[in-house]
Formats: sequence, C-alpha cells, structure tokens
Amino acid sequence: MKSGDKLKDGLYNIEIDNNGLKQILKMQILNRQVTGTERISTKAGTWDCITITYQVKLNIQTGPINIPLNYEATEWFAPGFGMIRSKSETGITEIASIK
Repeated sequence: MKSGDKLKDGLYNIEIDNNGLKQILKMQILNRQVTGTERISTKAGTWDCITITYQVKLNIQTGPINIPLNYEATEWFAPGFGMIRSKSETGITEIASIK
C-alpha cells in the first residue's frame, strides 16, 4: 500500500435477540484511503505503520429506538502484525501489550 491508494469499503451487521428484545448494529466503513506512513510507539513496542483514514456510519437499533452515529477515524496499521492504533472523536485505542 502507498499514499493515495483507495481501499474497499466495509459493512458489518450484527443482529441479537436478547430475550425477545431485538438489537441490530449496522456499521459501514467508507472512503478508506492510505494517507502515508508513520512510526508509532506504544507500551507494547514500536512499529512502522501505514496510516489509513476513513468514515464510519453506525446505526444501533434496540427495539423501536434508532441511534445513528457518523464520524471520521484514522488507523495505524503495521503490515504483518495488524492495527496498532485507532483514533476518532470517540477516543483512541492502541495496543498496550502482547502476550
């Protein structure tokens, strides 16, 4: 992957029946694009990562209640290992240890 590459969109659906209460989660990951490379250090180590930006459209439905969420995110991906860090307006997630 190189800067400027566009990646495929993704779709994730979960349907749960919690004792008769239906819950549905739908997440679309859109407009994924490689924006560069960056060396990332966490408590678990240091990796050379590919930076990927994308948009998320999330819809959570519990019974008749619908909660839509839309946000933009950035992910730092280490080839041969996986995601090291993810950052959006909802927070930051990063690898802290390897066991």
